[in-house]
Formats: sequence, structure tokens, C-alpha cells
Amino acid sequence: KDSNGNHIYPNYVNYKELLKIMNLELQFSDVLYKDIRNFERKFKNVTFSILCKRYVQEQQDIYCLNYVNEIYNFNNQYSIEKNNKSILKYPMFCTRLFNTLTKSGYIEKDYDSQSRVDLLQKIYCLGTGLKIDDCKVDTKNKLITHYVNRNRIAPLWTIPNALTLGEISMIFSMLDESIQNEIYCVMQNKTFFNKDSKFEYQKLSKYTGKIEYIRNMRNVINHYEPIFPTLVATINNKAKLIKSS
Repeated sequence: KDSNGNHIYPNYVNYKELLKIMNLELQFSDVLYKDIRNFERKFKNVTFSILCKRYVQEQQDIYCLNYVNEIYNFNNQYSIEKNNKSILKYPMFCTRLFNTLTKSGYIEKDYDSQSRVDLLQKIYCLGTGLKIDDCKVDTKNKLITHYVNRNRIAPLWTIPNALTLGEISMIFSMLDESIQNEIYCVMQNKTFFNKDSKFEYQKLSKYTGKIEYIRNMRNVINHYEPIFPTLVATINNKAKLIKSS
């Protein structure tokens, strides 16, 4: 910009050139959207199939319905003991609810904890069809409503059908490390443990960062925003090279 705040355009650009870039954007976004959709489907399926397997193995919950009681009991306890988190009994899929991941491990921190508690409320409302407190979930997902109408509780494996990629990512961040590693093994055919059987939190941090990046790209594409600026912004120390190329 000049001293008066007006934009300065050093070169003339033909409108047809802008159309070419726009068409290239659309083609590229179509390819990305397909891959992101496939990733999201796999991430949801793998995460909740492993969670359901844990409920069957550890609680003999063959119908995967115990999560509703776990959330209900947690909510009641949390309303009384929210300042004494050490005595709270967490649902299996959110033992790290009040923890934040760092490159060296988890630390207890209330960062974004209310969003996580709200997500538990949403899952409870989805699974029971009830409307409680500020949770006014009205899902139109046929699979979930079928089980709620027929059995009063929808199995846990139906819940991801009504959750966003961001919410699935939030659930992943709250899981115990052993469950996170099991999901990672299926998704990437790799492990978070090194040769000395030590959990590598830095690797977990990078993976969750990639999931967040994919979620952000998905939102950009779905809202028809330009994808190239999003991609360029992530390239370290190369923005000038791209700009002048």
C-alpha cells in the first residue's frame, strides 16, 4: 500500500488469467475434497470401531450402550465437583478431558475444557434423544433416530454419523494413549511407541496437528474460499519464493 493506504498493483493482470486460476482452484479443491472425505470416513470408522471394541472387551458391553450412563454420571458429578477433577470418574473415551497435549506429554489444563464438556452433552443427547440444559440437539440422522425410537438408546457406533470432523478430532485428543496408538496403527500402519517402548508425544502432537490442518482445509473448501492461500501459509520460509515464481 502507498502512504495513503491505497493498494499498489505493480503489474497488469488480464481477467482471463484470473479465470484460469479460479478454474485451477476448483479442480484442485475437487481432488482435495474427495481425499479429505475419504480420510474423514476412515478416521470416524476406525476411532469408533476401536472404542466399541474396548467397551466390549473391558465392560462386556456388547451393545455399546454404557457410554450414556458414563456421561450421565460424569455430568452429575462434574456439576458438584468441577473444582476437584482428581475424583471425577470419566467416560472411557474422554479420560484426558482436562488435559492438554504438549510435545513432552499431557499436562492438566482447563484450555477448551468447556467445549469438551459440551461435546459430551451433545453425545448424550444424540444417544438418548433427550434435550437437557443448553443441549438442543435435533439430529435428522436416520440411523440414530431409528435406534433411539426403537431401543431408547443409540449404540455408540452410530454417534459419529452426527459429529463433525472437528468433534471427532476432539474425541481423539481426549483418549487414553493406548487407544490413540491403536487408532494410529490402523490409520498410518505406524506406532507412537519407539524402539525402547517409550511413547513419543511429539509424534502424537504432529499427527493431531495434521488432523487439524485437514479439518481447516475441509472448511475452506466447503465454504468456497480460496485454497491456495491456505496452502501457501503453511510453507515455512518459502512464501517469498512462491510469490516471485
